[in-house]
Amino acid sequence: MLPVLLLFATVQASPQPTAAPARAQTLSDYATGLRGRTPSPGSVTTFHSTLPTPQPINTPAAPQQIAPPNCTPPDNLDALKKSGRYRDPVEVQHDFPTYPERYRRAYLHGQVILEGTVCTDGTVQNSRVLRGVDPRLDQLALEAFRAWRYQPALLNDKPVAVFLSAAVNFKLEPPKRR
Repeated sequence: MLPVLLLFATVQASPQPTAAPARAQTLSDYATGLRGRTPSPGSVTTFHSTLPTPQPINTPAAPQQIAPPNCTPPDNLDALKKSGRYRDPVEVQHDFPTYPERYRRAYLHGQVILEGTVCTDGTVQNSRVLRGVDPRLDQLALEAFRAWRYQPALLNDKPVAVFLSAAVNFKLEPPKRR
């Protein structure tokens, strides 16, 4: 429902006596009579507006801030691995990149070596190419690597971020003989 603005005008006659009795005027009558001239100094005009009481707007509560995953492996992770119970990250989702036909026809092939950090939420962050083949294949491998998901590494039953290296192979298949 839209708020409605109602205006009421009360006009008092000027203090000078007039022969005709003053009559109540509507706002439009008053406005019509004032066009082109100013009101006399003794007249008083009062406008009242009545608006519905504003209702509070029910806005959804702001989502709770979720702490970002820890993506910084501890400096002494190797020593910590020896001192406590440690489990490597476990692959949950591992999709290989598509090998576009136009790259096959261009004889682009080889192994792309990647490095990244498996965060405490299992995502791969801060990834980069250590050894590439061709910038086009490197980009495909990097995008696929960033989409991989893991169960995070555990140290004393608590998730911990770790560095991870991976290799993606792009192989050309020999032509089929007829």
